[in-house]
Amino acid sequence: MSGSTTARGGAAFAAGAPLEAVLAAVAAEIGGPAFRVDGRTVDPVDIGGSTEPAGRPVTQLGIELLGQVYENLLASDDRRRRGAFFTPPEVADGLVGEVLSADGVPMGVVVDPACGAGAFLLAAGRRLVDLEAGVPATVAGNRLFGADIDPLAVAVCRWSIAAWAGIGPDEVAGVVVGDSLRSGPSLWDDRPVGGFDAVVGNPPFLGQLRRGTARSAADREVLRSVLGDLVRPYTDAAWLFLAAGVDLLAPGGRLALIQPQSVLAARDAAPVRAHVLAAGRLAGLWFDRSGVFAGRTEVCAPIVERRSGGGPVRLLVDRQVEPAGSASAPGPGEPWGAVVAELVGIPAVGVADV
Repeated sequence: MSGSTTARGGAAFAAGAPLEAVLAAVAAEIGGPAFRVDGRTVDPVDIGGSTEPAGRPVTQLGIELLGQVYENLLASDDRRRRGAFFTPPEVADGLVGEVLSADGVPMGVVVDPACGAGAFLLAAGRRLVDLEAGVPATVAGNRLFGADIDPLAVAVCRWSIAAWAGIGPDEVAGVVVGDSLRSGPSLWDDRPVGGFDAVVGNPPFLGQLRRGTARSAADREVLRSVLGDLVRPYTDAAWLFLAAGVDLLAPGGRLALIQPQSVLAARDAAPVRAHVLAAGRLAGLWFDRSGVFAGRTEVCAPIVERRSGGGPVRLLVDRQVEPAGSASAPGPGEPWGAVVAELVGIPAVGVADV
């Protein structure tokens, strides 16, 4: 269509329209609250859809749609530069289920340190309500925290949670704009004093072998000033979120963060793996063989408990996060590749990749 672009669902809008105005239009078409960015309501661009005012009921499918539209409308090179890809709801639901119910005991306050459009926080909110017969508005306003460096992603996340909970986006106060790697827990003024009960998410994958995602020398030094020797020449940003995420946990808390599979054995991930095991134990590991991200990258998700002790590693696989048995936990200094060796049909040996 000349002079226009088509978003998922068939809505067309004028080429060159600001992305925030397009998202406001999609939000208006879906229903729910007005779309707000940085405390201001965004005027929607005309996409030829409904003229009904914001605030009418919105379906569960519609709540998730805005995040998918946001990800689809980002230019492909922009997605690669940010290392950001939308997480399928079934993956978020499955991983959240692993961390928000430990032996049948639900956990309370959740953070996604790189929340993007909010797939994991939505899943966490629903899980908390289901486990505790809670009120969505209370969960959304008091127990969901997140951060992202992109104000539009934060706006989409807040809108999605607000639409689910039946409140305004500004009431989702725990989701903020900021860099949690650099700022740590100080980003959240109302954070729980003892740490978060659960850390979940799909942080950006920013490998250091590609020009578009490699950090500058200045950025590397800033990260080293915060994270020390965890930052090596080829350290992926996602690995750093794993290490920092463990530090956000309260004692007894649980973490599940999607990672590139390179975290399991890469040489420059060794300090991160050691940091994780010094703080807690590897309780589980999700390993994708089904191509969840459509061939963009191969992924896994360590499930970490911040507590001492041993025990087998619970294995989960593929898009539906299905149980797949267990494996022996890795010892100090050992790569984690042996944990999934049987799943992929290779001998259980440690190979340190670059």
